[in-house]
Amino acid sequence: MGTIGRRTRAAIGAALVLPLVLLGCSGSAGDDVGRARVGPVTFDLGGGRVVSGMRASAGERVIHGAATVTNAGDEPAVLRAGDMLGSVDPADAGVIDVRVVDLGPAPGAGDLLGAAPWPTPGWRRWWRSAVPVEEAELPAGGTAEIIYLIEVRRTGQWLWPQSALDYEVGGTAYRAVADVGFEVCPPGPACTR
Repeated sequence: MGTIGRRTRAAIGAALVLPLVLLGCSGSAGDDVGRARVGPVTFDLGGGRVVSGMRASAGERVIHGAATVTNAGDEPAVLRAGDMLGSVDPADAGVIDVRVVDLGPAPGAGDLLGAAPWPTPGWRRWWRSAVPVEEAELPAGGTAEIIYLIEVRRTGQWLWPQSALDYEVGGTAYRAVADVGFEVCPPGPACTR
């Protein structure tokens, strides 16, 4: 009877520990697994998915700024890098610069850019006021727009379904990943998203 009791306790213990181990080692569907780590900075989605798009050909650049983030923590977040995630070959198209526009305390205020060809004369002054992501700090309770400059190297249809932001708070590294996507389409047909 003592042996069965120990086996039963071991099985119950394993059943309780296994889900905790699995939860600690996996991200949600679509996360950049292994790097995503829940922290105080999150993309503002309202529980949905956002995909915007722009037409462009090889040799052209576009900017995408439909992504905003909020620091819900008590300490400032030091931003380190941003990227668009997807299976697009860098030889076809890719992010070449990421900037941050401070929108003030949450929920933030200011003009947001959805997408535009680059360079666009009306947006140059705004672009110069944006800070490179590697030099940005998001204060506690602050909101910012993340802007991605994308270079199209080959005409085609390219989709990045997610946005990512690497940052640190109190010396701990985090990565926020969200379903804020962008699609580059060739001239002519409308983007599918």
